[in-house]
Amino acid sequence: MQLRNIFHSFFLICLLSIISTVSYSQDFYHDMHQRAALRQSQIEYMLSPIENPIRRRVGIDSDFPYRLNWKKDLGIAVGGTILAVVPLAMGPINKLSAAEVALLDPSNINPIDRFAVYCQDGASKTASDVIQYSFVGSGILSTGIFSRFRLKEWGTLAAMYAEAFVWNLGITYSFKNYLSRPRPYVYGSSFLANNNGNIGNSDFQSHISGHTSTAFMCAVFISKTYSDIFPNSRGKWAVWSLSLSMATIAGILRVNAGSHFVTDVIHGAFWGSVVGYLIPVMHKKPFFLGKKKNVELKLTPFGANDFYGISAKMRL
Repeated sequence: MQLRNIFHSFFLICLLSIISTVSYSQDFYHDMHQRAALRQSQIEYMLSPIENPIRRRVGIDSDFPYRLNWKKDLGIAVGGTILAVVPLAMGPINKLSAAEVALLDPSNINPIDRFAVYCQDGASKTASDVIQYSFVGSGILSTGIFSRFRLKEWGTLAAMYAEAFVWNLGITYSFKNYLSRPRPYVYGSSFLANNNGNIGNSDFQSHISGHTSTAFMCAVFISKTYSDIFPNSRGKWAVWSLSLSMATIAGILRVNAGSHFVTDVIHGAFWGSVVGYLIPVMHKKPFFLGKKKNVELKLTPFGANDFYGISAKMRL
């Protein structure tokens, strides 16, 4: 009986020793991992002044998705400028005379566009001008805000915006002057009388709507660049919705002002959106880096107990 009690006591002591050892080991390793994680974060912080300049040196900046390639961008800029200047210098190529304007008949206009002939709202014209200029100004301002006014990134966005602007201008006026479509108000019976028989180039530049193409170019450009620069932002869809809604209102106002037909606005919205979307896409790093598109650099600290180091990985 006494032997059994001794055995039970010995077994109990061993069991308590094991439990104490396991508990101490868990606390020890937990504390060790916490200290290792803290030291690793400290190393990462100390590495950032080293890693960031190296990233910039090899052409990597994970915070900014766009890059310029001056040879290609020069071609884009020159092409867009020529496309804009030539139509602006030529003017409408099929401008009607006063006698021909007097013979214009609204019944010959397709049913979708015909009602615009009877829209002559001056307030809508003024409001559409305000929206257009606001979009142009917002696009310029966005290049600074989205780049956090860092000179290199700001310059990249500004160059992209300028390219989008001249290409949109060139496409718009190529259509305007080649098609030379009379504006809705030209069909009015009082048009010639109110203008003493004088006819301007703008009177035959209805298709496509420049206000609408500019508004949609700016709206899509701002929304696309915001989405690419701040991909995790919850406000992306708000930016898209608000900007496209305002651009749509600009198009509606142009019709209500009697300055454009519905098809002018639809076509302008299409081309403005295409330009505003494609310019950012063409400058995203995987698309436009050329030989540098596969460059990767990663500096990773590691450590265990009292052994620490830095792992560097670069892929060219």
